[in-house]
Amino acid sequence: YMSKDPAIKISGDIYGGDFRRRPELAADFMKHVKWQSRWGYYLQIAAATGWTSVHWLSRLKQPTLVMAGRDDPLIHTFNAKLMRLLIPNSELKVFDCGHLFLMTRPDESVRAIKMRRATSSTRTGRPNMTNSATMSPGELQDKAGQELGLSSWIEVGQTRINEFAHC
Repeated sequence: YMSKDPAIKISGDIYGGDFRRRPELAADFMKHVKWQSRWGYYLQIAAATGWTSVHWLSRLKQPTLVMAGRDDPLIHTFNAKLMRLLIPNSELKVFDCGHLFLMTRPDESVRAIKMRRATSSTRTGRPNMTNSATMSPGELQDKAGQELGLSSWIEVGQTRINEFAHC
């Protein structure tokens, strides 16, 4: 979408969560959106469908809080689960909301961030990804696929994410 009126009408389908239940949120949200160029819009779509950081996630050293909305049509929770699996010393917080949980659940979001900062520890409680920082990208993908119970690994991208929707 590149204009506000159509975006407001389909905001529940785009952002999910509270935007499905409270359509008036979209009009308020759109007051703060600054529309850029058509070129910028197309670049954003291209980035969402063709770029991944999955090969580098295991190299992150700082404590990490991965946050996601349970009802996010734009970025499936599979992505957050995969990030949680691959990032050492990470924690996953899934909000009962959609893509814009930082806007619709600001208090919960801030609380989760403060809690993570206060309890940053090396305890991860996630499947064993021993030596993941030294694995090749292919080995890392195979190991992650095994840990998530996938029979075959497909590059994580928006066009293929629905194949893993029930993980």
